[in-house]
Amino acid sequence: MTDSVAELRKIPPVTRFLTLSLVGTTVPYLLNLISPYTLLYHPSAVFGKLQIWRLYTSFFFGSTPYPSLLCHD
Repeated sequence: MTDSVAELRKIPPVTRFLTLSLVGTTVPYLLNLISPYTLLYHPSAVFGKLQIWRLYTSFFFGSTPYPSLLCHD
């Protein structure tokens, strides 16, 4: 366990943050734990319902692009 933590600490901080953010937002979707609609940016959800996490998760969501999700009202 300490070896894997040591290996993770060797990765540059920015790369580690970007990689873990991408994996952390995509894997729950791929395992069908969450809906992609809860991750994507939608202005009325962010500013109307104060779902601030959408600003972060929409940037790191790494699934295949769905035109219906990108052009949502």
